[in-house]
Amino acid sequence: MTEQYETIILGSDGSSDQDLSSTALQERLGKVLAGAASTEGDRRSVKDILIKEGQPIRAVVPGDFKSLSEDEYPPWNRQELMALFNHLCPEWEEMIKEGAIDRPLPLQAGRYRVNMFSYGGEFSANDDQIGCTGELGMAIRIYRDQIPELNTLGLPTPIANLADSKAGLVIVTGPVGNGKTTTCAAFIDHINRTRAGHIITVEDPIEYLHRPIKCVITQRELGANIQSMARGARDAMREFPEAIFIGEVKEPDAAQAAIYSGNAGQLVLASMHANGAVQSVSKLISFFPGQETVKADDMAACLQGVISQILVPSMEKTHWVPIFETLFVDNEARQLISKRDWMELQRYLDGKNNGEGKDGCVSRNASLVKAVVSGDISKETAMRVSLDRSSLKNLLDSAAIPSRKA
Repeated sequence: MTEQYETIILGSDGSSDQDLSSTALQERLGKVLAGAASTEGDRRSVKDILIKEGQPIRAVVPGDFKSLSEDEYPPWNRQELMALFNHLCPEWEEMIKEGAIDRPLPLQAGRYRVNMFSYGGEFSANDDQIGCTGELGMAIRIYRDQIPELNTLGLPTPIANLADSKAGLVIVTGPVGNGKTTTCAAFIDHINRTRAGHIITVEDPIEYLHRPIKCVITQRELGANIQSMARGARDAMREFPEAIFIGEVKEPDAAQAAIYSGNAGQLVLASMHANGAVQSVSKLISFFPGQETVKADDMAACLQGVISQILVPSMEKTHWVPIFETLFVDNEARQLISKRDWMELQRYLDGKNNGEGKDGCVSRNASLVKAVVSGDISKETAMRVSLDRSSLKNLLDSAAIPSRKA
């Protein structure tokens, strides 16, 4: 495999006999990134890399949790991990007592996200000892080198066109590590390229860097520029935004800020962890126990669309295939949201245009059937990730799936 090293700006640590210089760690991590790719030089197939102190390095690739050869890619030791931790977060030994630490990893070709953690030890108060006596590890999320164009993602046209809206709320959801950040980045990039204004992002951490094209871009990071996502979103409203991006909604204050901003005349893009378009709407309203009726009305008034997505292994397990469930909110959908009739809203979504997406509504099962028929994914993969397997089986049984050579 051809080694493709990345330029990493790291501090050196002269306290160890090992070579922990910037150049040495650059080569070390560059080898890992190249070696993790399932096809030569193809970083797009690798989603995550897990490095734990003294253990084999593993990578999440389509259909596998791949262990890299220890001869070619030796496990990292404590000194090497500490050198990287010290560069990314000088206060890590204190902060890690409260839990894992997320930090961006700046590379010449793009941005990665590192989740630094410790396990299996204690935190010493003795000044003569290292504060963290547990073992160290890091999970590295890999992002694309370039932001994809919005029209290349495979979204229904009415959903993609929501990026041209001037107001309202658009939600992008899915499990961890399934492309939400990339989809949101594509929306922001489209706005940046097509109209002038002020785009404000509130993130934890900043993952894609957006350069000003037609818009002025202000990117704020939790802990560095803001103390909470909700405060960042509220501040953004006073800064005449063309669009606001809330990197993750996971507490009531951030949910309230997203709904309020969407109803106040701003275009708001928000991401959150949820499984399915309808569940995403119900989850956002569930942040407000005792206020569900009022919040459902507020949500119905401002919600423009929902994108729920997952990434599944391709038929050949060489790359990831995006599967979308999308809900374009029209008057009928608004009424169902206001009533909080989630079962009927799911039926409404499932029955729209037989999954063709002409009106912006596509169920996950309809997307899965399309991917199976086109040969992008296997039936087994589709069944595994479906939220309604019995309905999917009926759809697959009636679909015209071409026979394929073994």
